[in-house]
Amino acid sequence: MRRPWRRVGKIAIQTIVVGAATAIGGAASIPLMMQRESEPTAPMASSSRDLAMLSSESMTSADMAGDASMPASDGLDAFGALSASPDDTQSTHKETGDPSDIGARKVEYVRVFYATDRQLYHASNPHLWITAIVPGVLCGLITCILIAGCFAGRRRWAWGLATCVGMVFSLIVGGQSIIKVTQLVRLAKDGSDWYGNTRCISLMDYPLHLGTSDVSLPPNHRKGTVEQPSVFSFEFQEREDRHVMIQHIETLGADEFYSELTDRIASTADRSALVYIHGYNVQFDDALRRTAQLAKDIDFQGAPILYSWPSSGQLLNYQRDEGNVEWSVAHLERFLADVHQQTGVRQLHVIAHSMGNRALVGALQLLQSHYPEQQPMLSQVILAAPDVDADEFRDRYARAVNTVARRATLYASANDRALLASFQLHGHRRLGLTMMPQPTVAGVDLVDVTPVDTSLLGHSYYGSHPLMIRELMSLVHQGSPPEERNWLTTLKDQQVPPLWRFVPELAAQAGSANY
Repeated sequence: MRRPWRRVGKIAIQTIVVGAATAIGGAASIPLMMQRESEPTAPMASSSRDLAMLSSESMTSADMAGDASMPASDGLDAFGALSASPDDTQSTHKETGDPSDIGARKVEYVRVFYATDRQLYHASNPHLWITAIVPGVLCGLITCILIAGCFAGRRRWAWGLATCVGMVFSLIVGGQSIIKVTQLVRLAKDGSDWYGNTRCISLMDYPLHLGTSDVSLPPNHRKGTVEQPSVFSFEFQEREDRHVMIQHIETLGADEFYSELTDRIASTADRSALVYIHGYNVQFDDALRRTAQLAKDIDFQGAPILYSWPSSGQLLNYQRDEGNVEWSVAHLERFLADVHQQTGVRQLHVIAHSMGNRALVGALQLLQSHYPEQQPMLSQVILAAPDVDADEFRDRYARAVNTVARRATLYASANDRALLASFQLHGHRRLGLTMMPQPTVAGVDLVDVTPVDTSLLGHSYYGSHPLMIRELMSLVHQGSPPEERNWLTTLKDQQVPPLWRFVPELAAQAGSANY
C-alpha cells in the first residue's frame, strides 16, 4: 500500500527540483534583462489638443442617441445634452506622432497626476518581480506534484482531473505573473518608479509621494473597458495597440508637482480637476489605468488625478485594507486642501469607489472642521458603491459631505454582491447597498443603479456601463440636478428627499448598444 505513495513522492521531488531550478534560473535572468539598453522609441507628443480634434474618433452623446442599435426616444434624445461643447473644453489626450505601427488610427495618451502614501520602489527592484513571480511558481510546483501522481498513483482518473484543474489554474496565475514581470522589465528600462502595497512611513517633509504617469489607450478602446492582456487569449505581454498601458511613472517633488498641476489646470477653460479614489483589493497600476480610462471615457478636459491609498491588492486582506484606508484619511484631507489652495482650481471633482469612500468621507469631515470659511471646496462629489456603514454615514459624515461639496451623489445597488458580503461580515447595512427602507440624507442625491448592474459582482458599474458613463459626464460637465437627467425617475410623493432610479428600458438599451 505504501509503495505507490513512495513512488509518487520520489517523482514529485524530482519534478519539483527540476521545476524550481528552471524557475530560479528564469528569475535570475530578469535583472540581466533589466540592464539591457532599451531600444529607442518615437518621442511622445506632449501638447494638448482641442476636443474638436478627437470628436471624429470618440462617439458623442448625440451619436449614441442616433445609433441604429438605440432607437431615438424622449429619454435617449436627452443624451445630446451631455456632451461638452468642443468650443468650451480642451482635450487632455495626446496622440502618437507616428501611427504607422497601428494603421490610420492612433494611440492616445492621458497624463495622470497621482498622490499616494504607498511604499516607493524603483521598477528594477528585485523585490517587485520576485513578489510577482512567486504565485506562478507555487502553482507550477503544485501542478508538478499532480503530474507525478498521474504516473505513480492508482486512481489515475482522479489524479488526471486534479492535474487538469491545476494546469488551468497555473496557466491563469502564471500568465498574470509573466504579464506583471514583463511590465516591470519594460518600466525598469525606462527608469520608472513603482509603488507597492504597503504603507510609506519614512517621508519627512510631506506625507505623500507625488508624481505623474503617462497612460496609453489603444485605438480600438471601448468606453467602459480597461483593456488588458488575457491569458485565455494567450496574451502574455502588453501591447500598445491592444491594451491600456502605463508608459512611464515619475515621482516629483511637491513644488514641481503642484507647479505642473497648476499649469495643466490653467490650460483648460473651466480650470477643473478630477480626483479618483480606488477601493479595496486594487494595486497602484490598476488604479492608474482606471483613472485614465475614466478621464478618456467622460471626455474630461481638466487634470485627472489619482489618489492611491495602500490597498494590499489581495482578495483575502480585507481587514488589512480597512486599517490602511483609515490611516490615509488625514493624508487625503491634506492633499485635497493643497490642490484647492495651490493650483487655482475652480471645479474640483472627486469620485470614490467602494472602500475608498471611507477615506473620502473622513477627509471631508476634517476639511469641514479645518476650513469652515472656505466651503464648499469641492464641486461634484460622487460616492460610487460606498463600502461605508450606512448609519455611521448618516449620523457622522452626511453633514460634512453636504457642506464641503456643491453637489454630492450617492450610487447604490441591490445586486452588489461585494457589499452583500461586507454586510454579512460587519452585520450593519452598507451605504452602497439598496435595502428597504433605503436611508436618504438631505443634500445628497441617492441614485439606485440596480438596472445598470451588468458585472459579475455588480460592484464596478460606475466606470463600465454606458449609461453610467453618460451620468458621470452630465455631473462633471454640466452639474445637472437629477430632475434634469431624463434617464432617472422617482416616486417623489413617497420619499423626501427622493430616491432616484435609472429607467430600466433606457439602461437595457444603453447596455446592449455597440458603445
